[in-house]
Formats: sequence, C-alpha cells, structure tokens
Amino acid sequence: MTKSDFYNELYKLYGPVTRARNCFLYTKKGVRVTDLFQENGRAILGWEGGSAFTYFKNILSRGQTGSFITEDQNHPSRLERAISELTESNRKVFAFSDKMSALKAGLSISPESTSFYKPWAEEQNISQADCAIIIPPLPWTDTIYLLAVKSEKLPESLVKPHLPSSVDLPFALESAITRAIYNLIAALKEREEKDFFIYDPVLTKYWERRGPYLYPKIPAEKYDAFVIHCLKLGLAINPDHNAPSLVPFGADRGVFTSLKKTPFEYLSINLGRIKVENIIMDSKILLFIIKLISSGIVSFLAILYMSKIREVGWTFIVCGFLFSYAAMIFELLQDLGVIAFSEILIIGLPLSSLLCVLLPAISYIIGFIILLARKGGN
Repeated sequence: MTKSDFYNELYKLYGPVTRARNCFLYTKKGVRVTDLFQENGRAILGWEGGSAFTYFKNILSRGQTGSFITEDQNHPSRLERAISELTESNRKVFAFSDKMSALKAGLSISPESTSFYKPWAEEQNISQADCAIIIPPLPWTDTIYLLAVKSEKLPESLVKPHLPSSVDLPFALESAITRAIYNLIAALKEREEKDFFIYDPVLTKYWERRGPYLYPKIPAEKYDAFVIHCLKLGLAINPDHNAPSLVPFGADRGVFTSLKKTPFEYLSINLGRIKVENIIMDSKILLFIIKLISSGIVSFLAILYMSKIREVGWTFIVCGFLFSYAAMIFELLQDLGVIAFSEILIIGLPLSSLLCVLLPAISYIIGFIILLARKGGN
C-alpha cells in the first residue's frame, strides 16, 4: 500500500486530520489515532516539531527568506557541526531532494561504506561509515535527505561548490533541521530500551521489535488487510511492508487494548494435514527446533537416571532440565506470536520471561546444594 492510499483510507474512516501532536493524530470525527507510521520516521520526535518549528517561525518573521547571505560564512556550518556531533565524526553535509540521488552520491564516494542512519538502531555504528544518509527528524521535510560525508573521504574538487544533484536548503529550513538534529541528540540520551519494551505484550505478536523499530511478522500478501485492520482500531502503522513502523513513544499502553481484544489472525493451521501456512522457516526457528530436540533427549535421560537413583537433589536438577525445556517451548510460541508477553511487569520485565529464567536456575541451585551437603556429610 502506498502512503497516498494509506492516507486516503485514514480520511475515509475519520475525515481530515485537524491536529497532530506527539504520536497522535486528531481527526474531524473526534477520533484520536495513535501514529506508528510517523511519516516514515520523520516525526519520531513528535509531530509539532518542538523548538525546531520555533526557529523556523522566528526566521520567517525576520524576513530572512531570500537568496541573499543571511549569516557569516562559517566552515563548518551550523548544520555540519550538528551532524558531526550526532555521528561523532567530522562531516561535510549535502542535501538532496530524493533518496536515490543521495544514495547514488554516497556510493560514488564510498561504495563499501555508505549506509542509512537510524536512531536507536543497535546494529549500526554510524561513526564508522564514510557516508551516512540522514533523514531529518522533522515531519514536514518529506523531500529532503542529508548526505553526511567524512571530511577526509571527500576530494577537494567535489567540495566546490556541490556534489552532483545536491541542492541548497533555504536558510529558514536549514536552521530548523539543525535544531531538529540537536533535539535528536538530546532524545538519544533520554529514550532507552525500557521506554520501547513496555509495549511488547501486544506488539510482538505482529512485529519483531528492534529498539523502537517494528518489523512486521505479517506475510506480505496479508499486510494491506492488517494495515486497514489496525486503522479501524485507531492505529496508524507503516503501509509499506518492507519498512518498519515505530513504537509510539510516550503513549499509554492502553492504546493497544483494541488490538488485543480484536486480534488479526494471520496464521492458518490445518492439524489434519499438519500444515502451517504463512510461517517462514528462518534460521532462528530452525535453531529452536534443534534446541528442543537436543534438550528433550537430555531431559528424558535425566528423568531415566533419576528413576534409578531417586535422590532429592537429583529430583531438583531434573526439574531444572524440565523447566528449561518448558521455557524454550514458551519462547518459541512467543516468537511465533501464538502467546503474548505477560502484561505483569516486575522491575520492568514481563513476569513470564522472568520465571523462565529463574525457575530452572533455582532448581539447579537447590539440587546441587543438597548433593554437596550429602557429599560433605559423608
């Protein structure tokens, strides 16, 4: 589903959006929609733009909107200083009006080390990338992409005046983007895993979460139906199956109550033919199967040994094996979306996950203490 089609569906259901604030869209029909799409991540800091909008408005009010020079020509510029602080490396910044132009320019400089920057993504180390493509965290910059190039990787001949296809940003817009980058730097220090984790009890049935990013488990052929299903429940998710949705930072967990009560069924299981459709057998599930088989054999042998020995210490150790085996099955069912995480949290962790870790360990500890005590007594 395209973004245009998605917003048309939103309009058909709730009418025009009359106000947008934080991660919520307020519609003419009085329905508040929780936004997980967030303009493909551009509204990750909230729809209102915060202090970036204030900077933009102040510059407009001063009339600094012409093609004349509006500030001292400093090198690096304020935007480049902000990007350099964000990436923790010295950068030269170029603006492009579309994604492919920015990507093509980055690849022309460093084919082996050009990547897209994603805030809070654990798997990336943006400071090491020669070229980083950055999407400004402003919801009204849909056609702007920034290419941040390490200064030492950029030939002097390319610096003057521009990279091919790069564009000049109006001063007011460049100032707003600069402020938004500093806001993002501050947010990176404030938002943590515990802020994203709290929504897992409902979301992990339908998405795999990595930081604030939600990658769909729904098969591509059913994804459009899932988008409409969520929209009818007051949830706006990314309409593109190949792009992640975002955890709605600051929203109450209650916004997902409707999805919990009205689930979307995308697993089709035929027990007669033992046929499971729409589940992709990836390496993670295969690894779980290997673990289940090997642990099952170990548990069976432990029970067999206990039946011969019949000691209290060994009983606890065997219980530890069985608890571990049950925990692996439970984790597999969670990954498949069959079972959701427990909504009961202890020190920020789901009770079910905590029990899966503690019960086997406690059983092993008690068992070995009893065996050691008996050994010492002898």
